[in-house]
Amino acid sequence: TAVLDRLNASVCAALLGKATSAQEAQHMLEHLHDANLFLIPLDAQRQWFRYHHLFADFLRHRLQRLTPGRLPHLHQRAADWYARNGYVDDAIRHALAGQQYELAADLIGQTNETLFQRGELALLLRRLAALPPETIHNRIDLCLNYAWVLTLTGRYDETGPLLQKVEPNLKQQAETLPQTAQDSIQGNVANIRAYVAYAHGDMPATRAQALVARKILPEALTDQRTVAALHLGTAHLEEGNLAEAEAALQEALHISQQSDF
Repeated sequence: TAVLDRLNASVCAALLGKATSAQEAQHMLEHLHDANLFLIPLDAQRQWFRYHHLFADFLRHRLQRLTPGRLPHLHQRAADWYARNGYVDDAIRHALAGQQYELAADLIGQTNETLFQRGELALLLRRLAALPPETIHNRIDLCLNYAWVLTLTGRYDETGPLLQKVEPNLKQQAETLPQTAQDSIQGNVANIRAYVAYAHGDMPATRAQALVARKILPEALTDQRTVAALHLGTAHLEEGNLAEAEAALQEALHISQQSDF
């Protein structure tokens, strides 16, 4: 159980296997706590605990030294338990540590929107960077999410290879994806390209990509449609087309007022 940042009886039993029940694990946790053996409760009910940080480090070093081959398996068991029980952040950490990259990719995909809304781009970037490139390249959602994070953090030149992976994946899935989903994907790609073009001072490319995005994005995607209108308006503004700029920016304002964006 040293691999766990926080532990309860059920996850301990999952790591220990069939030889230990959750009831036995709870008894052991309470015994360790009552004996002041480096176990700290995290709630008043004494359901969740953590090891003292120094003791946890000692246990992990001992585990690494004596049985390093067990570590991936233990992380995999922990990831499976946390995922089944809805503790997504813990599940992602253990899935990455246990090299369960498909599970990690699924879980990261579930949390992307929340992290974007919270502005936790650094955390999302770390998680995506921990996945093997082939895992990301085989998934449209992760390619787009990674490209957006790289764009929003100023790493513009790294977005191109990711966007190039989207088109072949989209062709492979064209028969199974509804048209609105395909339009959403292509509109996202155009918005990212517009953002990068604007960052590089290329107003014609910004305007062209923004027009593509505005044309194909579904009505329901108000956040992306707002971004497209903003790109279009700022490109016109930089080029001195004031009337067109005002119209596009008014459009962005109108769309955003109709949504929570």
